[in-house]
Amino acid sequence: MGLGDSDGLDTVNAVFDASGDAAIVVLTGHHDEELGFGSLELGAQDFLAKDEINARNLRRIVAFALSRQRFQLRALKDAIARMQQMATETADAEARNASSQSAQAAQQLSAKDHKELTQDYRALLKVYLDSLVVNKAKPKLDMQQMVTR
Repeated sequence: MGLGDSDGLDTVNAVFDASGDAAIVVLTGHHDEELGFGSLELGAQDFLAKDEINARNLRRIVAFALSRQRFQLRALKDAIARMQQMATETADAEARNASSQSAQAAQQLSAKDHKELTQDYRALLKVYLDSLVVNKAKPKLDMQQMVTR
């Protein structure tokens, strides 16, 4: 297959570069199946040797090529939509996870702070009560001084 400045699969590549999403059917030389199958590997929908061209074959090959191309484009669009949906779901899940982790951290800090405060209060109360029992008098440090130290 030649078009002036290119031959064979180079020509097929040039056509692909210029065609966008068009369905490509390659017409090969007489009995040039190597070029035909090479074109299929590059993404052509079909190929037809010049000695096999007739209205029936050409109509069938073009119809099949267009049908396959539409199917492939639809499958590609569906795959893109699924990937976008998965990306959105992943981002949402990560956001929920981060929010959940922040809430858990806040709860853990709150529980830890509560436990420490309770222990500190009990320690202060014990010191105060012990000083009352031992001295049977007002402790040397009042509660305000104990809390602030």
